[in-house]
Amino acid sequence: MIPTTERRARLTKAAVWIAVLGLALVVGVSVSLGVHGLAVAVAGAAVATAVVLRIRVPSRPGTLAVEVPVVLLGLSSLVFRMRDTTSLSTNPLDAAGLFRLACIGGAALLCVMALLQSDIKGGLASLRAARPLWLYAAYIVVICLGITRSVYPLLTAFHAVNIVVSLLVVLTAYLTMGDRGLDRLEKTIFWFIVVHVATAWLGVVVFPSEALRAASPFPFRIEGVMPALASDRLGEYGCVLFFWAYASRKGLLRDRVVASNRIAFGLECFGIASLLAAQYRTGYIAVGVGVLVLLALHGRAVLASAIALCGFIVVRFGQTLFAPLFAFVLRGQGANVASSLSGRTNLWAAAIPIWKQSPIIGGGIETASRFLVLDSLGRGYTGSVHGSWIEALVGTGLVGITLLAATVVLCLYRGYLLAARGGRLAPILVLTVLAVRSITGSSFETFGMESMLFLAMLMAVRAPQPFHAPVPDIVPRDPYEDLPAPGGLPRDVPEGALT
Repeated sequence: MIPTTERRARLTKAAVWIAVLGLALVVGVSVSLGVHGLAVAVAGAAVATAVVLRIRVPSRPGTLAVEVPVVLLGLSSLVFRMRDTTSLSTNPLDAAGLFRLACIGGAALLCVMALLQSDIKGGLASLRAARPLWLYAAYIVVICLGITRSVYPLLTAFHAVNIVVSLLVVLTAYLTMGDRGLDRLEKTIFWFIVVHVATAWLGVVVFPSEALRAASPFPFRIEGVMPALASDRLGEYGCVLFFWAYASRKGLLRDRVVASNRIAFGLECFGIASLLAAQYRTGYIAVGVGVLVLLALHGRAVLASAIALCGFIVVRFGQTLFAPLFAFVLRGQGANVASSLSGRTNLWAAAIPIWKQSPIIGGGIETASRFLVLDSLGRGYTGSVHGSWIEALVGTGLVGITLLAATVVLCLYRGYLLAARGGRLAPILVLTVLAVRSITGSSFETFGMESMLFLAMLMAVRAPQPFHAPVPDIVPRDPYEDLPAPGGLPRDVPEGALT
């Protein structure tokens, strides 16, 4: 029989998710129908309710310190309408903008209140060795400095605030609850992505004419309608769900974002089905790279290298021999279009002259690229230049892209060591998907669910770990009792044992 306390906790989480789905549905329908006042009122009421509950229950950091802020940020990242640069500069805070601002402000307020009501000294001391965190924080500082060079400072400042709040939410989860908070953070992000992907499939039933886009070789590609979810992002989320659910089945107890192995396997299939339905080509590469990482982790480095070499040969020389395969991957596009990555290289070429106008700290994240590059090409409705690294270069200059690259490389290195010597799989697999995605799309360089996901994995590999000890065959009754406290490493492991 389930204990009363655990049963209450499960009911609380279920109530939170029901409220989230209802809130997203009401706001999305209100915005689509033009009833902007209702959308703003609902968002404001939700934030006010969360704040009041936080005030009334000040001594117990939990749902209002972890799950609710994450959900608010997730809701703020949803897209309910598309705008070009002209409408964005004319009226930056329309109804959807006010809803997003309310969600971000509410998340920040809840985090500040949780931090003020908790003893965070030990957690702060443990973050001194979190080198990836400090590198990413320095990158955020460069984003803030870019406001001074931005063609539209208000928009750049808004993007800077978004990513600062996302960092605040992740740190609050750790500082108030330690590793328990990080585990809860990861589970909330995982299930938010599951629900977001499910809305795209629901749109196929409710809005089939809008959710199904003509494509080849499959007759259609799926994309989300309410809220809007591009096919590429849907495919990326499918990759994340596939590898994260796999890690939940095969990794350590801390990887278990899904309690049941059967449900985890079902979500793996759901992720792959979403990837195929989205026909996301970068996602195919991400799956391939992720499988190679798993082979290397299982001592099959030679086999992984041989497969990678064969893949390169097929891509480079086998277009005639493997014509059906290439037709599937290229979605019926010609070789010239495919070689330009569906026109992405043209966007990147146009971005370089803009970067040269402010090469050190850039011209503003998601501002210089959109207002100076895309608008000049007649693509005012496009949100980014479809590449994390070129976006970081244009928006944050050489300083920003260097800090971001150092952060990503260090996270991948520590994530691999954590998996190879510690047995935890989720961080390296999720980071691999984000790294591959960053080549052709937005990822960890700006605010979004991807940046939240990246920060969660960054905290998982934040500091050197004692990998020399073997993973026990029998898991302790309390999975947290053997973990290092927020103060740092266990006493028998010297500081800086692994860099």
